[in-house]
Amino acid sequence: MLDVAKAPADVNLPGWRLHKLSGALQEHWSLRVSGNWRLIFCFEDEDVTGVDYLDYHA
Repeated sequence: MLDVAKAPADVNLPGWRLHKLSGALQEHWSLRVSGNWRLIFCFEDEDVTGVDYLDYHA
């Protein structure tokens, strides 16, 4: 899905809990994976960049 996404709305599916982050990660978007684990990424124009998998709540 991230390979073809052009905007955050393209990955805003039910249950994925897409949301924009704040603070040090304010340029990133987050998708819930499991528990505190998230897939985070940025949009640069119409490209997804900076993909990471982490527990940013720790």
